Amino acid sequence: MTSHLKQSKRSIPLRIKNSITSELKNYFDGEIEIKERWVDSLSPGVGLCLWTRSNKGALISSGTLLGERNLSSERLSKIAVNRLLKYLKKDIPVDNYLSDQLVPLLSYIKKPSTIKVLEITNHTKTNLEIFSKFNKRSYEIKKVENAFLINFF
Repeated sequence: MTSHLKQSKRSIPLRIKNSITSELKNYFDGEIEIKERWVDSLSPGVGLCLWTRSNKGALISSGTLLGERNLSSERLSKIAVNRLLKYLKKDIPVDNYLSDQLVPLLSYIKKPSTIKVLEITNHTKTNLEIFSKFNKRSYEIKKVENAFLINFF
């Protein structure tokens, strides 16, 4: 797992790392490795983005979460971990931040294609409509047990 952090106070990232590790131990056996990557930012606050690979090799993101007043580092960590676990527990390989970006690519593939997503975002809906007009490609959204399938024909 990789976490991208920006923070001037060095104690906060350590608390975040410890909290992430603690949360993940509730769901996974064995050793948990967390790599930190520090980034420069004009903001003095905490920014946290978790990335991990699913058991099928898909790269999944929590999306970027920003610290706020009265939101502890531990709570921020728990929110990020829970976002990742939604995808991992339901075996969903495409996160909400990637689904809308795949639509343009998949809409130009000549063969039928399918992606599995946790939810259909407004960005995804917009891209589906726009690209169906450009290339006359049809699609359907099908609700399955714990996710949605977007099928391109």
